[in-house]
Amino acid sequence: RITGVREGSQAHVKGVKQGFRILEVNGRSAPAGHKDIAALLETLKKAGNPIHIKFGTKPAGMIFDRPPPNRKTQHIQIISNAECATVGDLSRMSKTMGFSSWTKMYCVITNSGIMHVMNSRDASTAHSSIQLHQSVIRLAPKIDQHAFEIEEATSGFFGSGTKIHTFRTKTENALVDWVVDIKKFLKTGKTEIKATK
Repeated sequence: RITGVREGSQAHVKGVKQGFRILEVNGRSAPAGHKDIAALLETLKKAGNPIHIKFGTKPAGMIFDRPPPNRKTQHIQIISNAECATVGDLSRMSKTMGFSSWTKMYCVITNSGIMHVMNSRDASTAHSSIQLHQSVIRLAPKIDQHAFEIEEATSGFFGSGTKIHTFRTKTENALVDWVVDIKKFLKTGKTEIKATK
């Protein structure tokens, strides 16, 4: 959020006002966090590329306007339709006392590489948020013919580890689409897809 505009600056002349947000950088949705935006602008500046910034107020078409309650919530404040790379329904596997069950969830992958898993399309907060750039994906045919796993690297007060998120689609085509879309956000060297043993 813009907290102030210097009088006479280019932003002031172009009509940028206090309270505006950076919505787009060079035609693509801006990352949600101010640190991520600053890092992006610094990268573009060092590369010598022209920088075009679109400012505006909170965009319409919100999916939710409160941060998810789970890990690393500082990376996301709001999600607009323009920030969504992929949306759709997936079933998520959960285990309770040794028993597995599948629950239909609404999933949103943002352009900044965060996959938000919500209880429904109308949910105001995310059930969980997965940092795809810290993850590995693999097919899981022994669990279900249309299943895949996302293994996410996690870190916290007690150290680092991994967390497995298991999903399934209704069809093989949908499975391919989700895996291809997720792979776009994985770090180099972590895009191998292999069957679960």
